[in-house]
Amino acid sequence: MTINGINFSNDPYDNPVKIGNVYCLVQTSSPTQITCRVEEAVEEPQTELLIVFLKTSEEAICEDEICNFTFKTPTHTVTDIQTSFDTESLTTKAVVTGTGLSETAELWIDGEEMTFDSLTETEAIFTITYIEAVSSEDVQVYFADGSSEESAIYSISVVPSLLTVSPSTGSAGGTLIHVTGSGFGPLTEGLNLVRTSSSTNLCETVTITGYGEFDCLTVTGVVEETDLLNLVSSAGLISPVDAANVVYSQSETMTVTAVEHSANSIVFTGTGFPTTGYTASGSYNSVTSSTFEVTSETSATIIFAEGGVPIGTDLVATIWFTSDSDSSILYPTMADTILLTVELVIESSTTDLTCSFNGGCAYTITGSGLYSSL
Repeated sequence: MTINGINFSNDPYDNPVKIGNVYCLVQTSSPTQITCRVEEAVEEPQTELLIVFLKTSEEAICEDEICNFTFKTPTHTVTDIQTSFDTESLTTKAVVTGTGLSETAELWIDGEEMTFDSLTETEAIFTITYIEAVSSEDVQVYFADGSSEESAIYSISVVPSLLTVSPSTGSAGGTLIHVTGSGFGPLTEGLNLVRTSSSTNLCETVTITGYGEFDCLTVTGVVEETDLLNLVSSAGLISPVDAANVVYSQSETMTVTAVEHSANSIVFTGTGFPTTGYTASGSYNSVTSSTFEVTSETSATIIFAEGGVPIGTDLVATIWFTSDSDSSILYPTMADTILLTVELVIESSTTDLTCSFNGGCAYTITGSGLYSSL
């Protein structure tokens, strides 16, 4: 419902709206207009007094001296809601069918409003822009004359779609690639990419970053060139919309053969390190480096400028390269498992400390490589 007037607040909480004994849920508010959602309030059609409060207490004056709101029996009915993928817009559509569908329509899924496309007396079409998984039992349809009497909450299912994989090539040490699609959300289970050549999963880990997109850290090893990918989820195995956009290969492009460290840096020696177009990062003992230096295709250095290289015993130091253009990440392969030990070198410590036999005195050690996370 839209209420026009003057001297309203920009804060929706400042202008409660009441119809009879029930509050209307204010959604937006400006100095001249309030919109609110009328909830179920009465069992039979009837007219109630509508009151707009100014700053939660004073009642706004009606130009016609009195404001009435009439509850009517809805004239429309909703008979079905179906979803399908639209190959022209590359989006998933929801089609609401029924009779007497009125001039305005809204579709809400899992608490989010969908994008309205078109409306006739028998059909309302929406673009699904959010769903938590591949199905939902929290689906609400609203028309200008309210919710139909049969049911106010529906359920739907969608079939996920696979659109793009970027980049299409990577490193045999693993690559973080970005995947786009439609019809899946942050709670979708079992998402992965499946290689058609071997029917094995391509992703070692999957991180869903939003509706219709996730990041995939690929498994290590060589992936055959132009290996076609399918999408798998709790809804089953899905073929891509356009096979040309979902091919992938990775080869032995980078290899680490040796690792050495100084007080503030770790130097990786190997082959195939990118010298332009990428930003290098690395970590040791779960501490990430602060800066980097790639001197050649065979040498790359990660630098721990703040506290020095973290101390640790027989741990693997890692390095990766993030693309400056598409944020994909390349990981080199390791010629052998190279374990690195960084010993603590005490620079100074508390001296002349006198403490009771119960202890509890502060003893301070200063040295490179000490972090609060260790």
